[in-house]
Amino acid sequence: MDYKARAGIIMCDSAHCTCFSLIEYGVGWLSNSLVLVVDSGHMFIDCLAMVLSLAATALAQSSTLNRTVGTHKAEIIAATANGFSLLVLAVWVTWEAVQRFQIGHPVVISGAERCC
Repeated sequence: MDYKARAGIIMCDSAHCTCFSLIEYGVGWLSNSLVLVVDSGHMFIDCLAMVLSLAATALAQSSTLNRTVGTHKAEIIAATANGFSLLVLAVWVTWEAVQRFQIGHPVVISGAERCC
């Protein structure tokens, strides 16, 4: 399979993943579920990682005899950006979870409101 066919498949997968993560975010926001919101954020970061890796691979394959240095570094930069974004998401989740424990966030179970 050539690069263009693989790129089309990756873009289609990324579009499906993005749609699903947006739906999951909406449901998590409406139900006030930190788990769903975080999972949707993780999925969205994975979607961005697919697009970044595709762009980095395209850049690395476009190297010529005149321009060989630095194009393969794009793949490393894309992987680093993905790792950093996951780290930021993990810090935000930890912060939000601690805030919810300190404040005592109300949880609705079967229509009955309880404070945890």
